[in-house]
Amino acid sequence: MHNTNILKNIVRNLKVILIASRDSRNRYNFLLEPLKLMDNVTVKLIKNEKNIFQFTRQSLKQINEFKDYDCVIAIGANYTSLLWALLTIFVIKAKFIVRLGGNPFAILKNDLYDVVSSLNTKRLLYIITNTLFTPIILLLSDHVIVVSEYLQKTFEKYYFRKTKFAVIPQFVKCNVLNLNRKTKENNINLLTVTNLQYKKKFYPIKKVISYLAMANNRLEQKINYRILGGGVYKNELIAYLDKLDLRSTSLNVEVLGYVDDPVDFYKSSDVFLYASEIDILPNVLLEAQSFGLPLLVNKYQPFYDMFKCKENVLFFDIDDREEFLGHCHRLFSNKELRSSIGQENFKYVCENYTIESVAKQLFYLLKKIC
Repeated sequence: MHNTNILKNIVRNLKVILIASRDSRNRYNFLLEPLKLMDNVTVKLIKNEKNIFQFTRQSLKQINEFKDYDCVIAIGANYTSLLWALLTIFVIKAKFIVRLGGNPFAILKNDLYDVVSSLNTKRLLYIITNTLFTPIILLLSDHVIVVSEYLQKTFEKYYFRKTKFAVIPQFVKCNVLNLNRKTKENNINLLTVTNLQYKKKFYPIKKVISYLAMANNRLEQKINYRILGGGVYKNELIAYLDKLDLRSTSLNVEVLGYVDDPVDFYKSSDVFLYASEIDILPNVLLEAQSFGLPLLVNKYQPFYDMFKCKENVLFFDIDDREEFLGHCHRLFSNKELRSSIGQENFKYVCENYTIESVAKQLFYLLKKIC
């Protein structure tokens, strides 16, 4: 049960519109749920579940209903956000805030070559237009919510120094800490939850699999490695595993695709492995900590910024096989170490990424600008 007392009297009689694009993971809840904790705040959720023409027509048709609203918050830098930025400024005449959870310029660089070479014109148009919309939306916004200081500094490098930023991360629900994982002796259940839509997530995972496959006698345990996540590189990863032929090794890898609710996988895992060169604040790293899992994470600046206590994460250079296997040996062979790191991770997340702490940051921002 949430403590709503901490949010009383921060903002009074505020009417907010929350604009969300199509999203199978409903990430708009990172704002909607904290908004619901606030007394005397009316929240209207508008989701774009149609094509852009239908959504534009629907928005124009209902815009007059919202002229007494104080603030519009949009999720992501896309056509939906740009449309509502313009409607907010010129029709509603309210404050406009956009929330960005990632760097669209990095995604453009990651995807452009593959999309062009595959002649996927629809995807290409989507990437280019969203990237072009980003600077326009940032300039139109009264405030921009970003999930980390790293992302703020990144945008400031692109000459958005006059843009007002607020660093407000997503929240994670803390689970019951499980210290009695039922893993067979000399077995390690290793888990990765990722998105195989991106090359800079696919290649690092491919590398760590090759390291584990070539470990020979370096690792004494039988490793059951489960990878959750779909995308264009999923089949390529499966083909790579077939080519490796792991039957003579102690490594078993399952590529299970996208899983709607991975709770059982977190609960039954011993170590969480994450390797990527494109993320900012991956929610799966917060989720893994909320289940008390120790983390193996590649050295990447946004991840360094994410973890204030470096002792609770084992960082490895994605190109350093020996360092990676050394960390694996250290974690896999020491159950007490896994348990102590997992407890610290659980404590850290539950103190810093609660819905209440995120709500307080969000509502102090609303009080400031509305």
